[in-house]
Amino acid sequence: MAHDLASQYPGVKQRLVATIRKRNWLKQTTDIIQQWESLLVKPSAQLPTDRPIVLIIDALDESGDTQSHNHLLSILAHHTRKLPSNVRILLTSRPLDDIAQALRSRSHIRSMVIDDIPKSLIDHDIKGYISARLNQIPDFFVDANRLHFLVGCSEGLFQWAFVACEFIQGNGKLSTSEQRFLKLFNSSTTSSLAKLDALYDTILQEVCANNDKDDMQIFQSVMGQILALFEPLSLDALIAIQKHFPSGHAKSIRSVLKHMGSVLSGVTSYSIPIQPLHSR
Repeated sequence: MAHDLASQYPGVKQRLVATIRKRNWLKQTTDIIQQWESLLVKPSAQLPTDRPIVLIIDALDESGDTQSHNHLLSILAHHTRKLPSNVRILLTSRPLDDIAQALRSRSHIRSMVIDDIPKSLIDHDIKGYISARLNQIPDFFVDANRLHFLVGCSEGLFQWAFVACEFIQGNGKLSTSEQRFLKLFNSSTTSSLAKLDALYDTILQEVCANNDKDDMQIFQSVMGQILALFEPLSLDALIAIQKHFPSGHAKSIRSVLKHMGSVLSGVTSYSIPIQPLHSR
C-alpha cells in the first residue's frame, strides 16, 4: 500500500524515501506494526485531503502466516484511525472466526456479509465480469444465451466465473473458444472443476488438519446433517434438531460452522439458511 501511494503522490514518495534511507531494515522486518506506522501512517500525512482515498486489502484470510495475520488484524482493529480522515480501507475476506472476533463491534468498521447482498446484484456483477473477459473473443456472444448460461452456472461464485473464463479463453491451447465452451456446456468441464475442487480441498484440509478421531466424527455429523437436508435450515433450526440426538450438542454445530465460511453461506447468522456456496 505504501508503494502504491508513493507512486501516486510525490509528497508521500519523498517522505517514504527519507524514512527508508534512515531505517532500511524496515523493508525486511516481519514486524508489520512498525512497517504500518513508519511506511504508511507517517507518510500518509502528505496525502491530499480534498478527495477520498481508498486502500484495498483483498483476501484478508490469506494474509501470510499466523503471526503476521494476527498483527494485521490488530492493526485493522486498533490502528487505522491514525490515517487521515479522508482515507478508507476496503477489505474482503472469507468469514473466518478469528477475523470476525477481531473486527466485531468496532465503531470505525462497517461490515457487510455477502449473504445480505441480493443475488440479483451479485449476478449483475458476475455478468459484467464475464462480459468484460469474453467480449474480446470475436462473435462469442452472438448467442446471448451463452452469457445467461455462464452466469447461472456460477451460482453467485466469482471463483467459478474466473475459472470458466480462463478455460474458455484457453490461452496456448489448440482448440477454439467455441469448442471449449461446448465442452463446458456439455460436460461441466473437468478441467475447470478440477481447479475449483483443488481450492475447496485446500480449505477443507486446513479445517480438518490435526483433528483427532472424535473431532472428525463431530465434523462429519454436522456436515452430513447439512448436506443431507432436503431443504437448507438455519443455525437455530440445526441446533434445535441436534438436541434430539443422543450425543447432540449445540456447541458442536457452532464450533464446526465457524470455520466453514469459505464453503457455506449463512454461517454468520442464526436465522439464514445454511447451504453450500456452490452445488457442483
